[in-house]
Amino acid sequence: MLGAVLLLLLPFIYLAMRLEGSGPLFISQERIGRFNKLVTVHKIRTMTENRTASATWTNEDAKE
Repeated sequence: MLGAVLLLLLPFIYLAMRLEGSGPLFISQERIGRFNKLVTVHKIRTMTENRTASATWTNEDAKE
């Protein structure tokens, strides 16, 4: 049932994403799953492209 609703909404989601900017509708991410197995996750893009390009990751030496 949910899949059918998503199929009906997908063209409208795609159109809204195209009006917002360029980039793919679906993205793929590799994540570590159960038993440290590498898993590929496919998702609908919810952020603008390169939104995290300026984000900084902390390391163990970072002070709180």
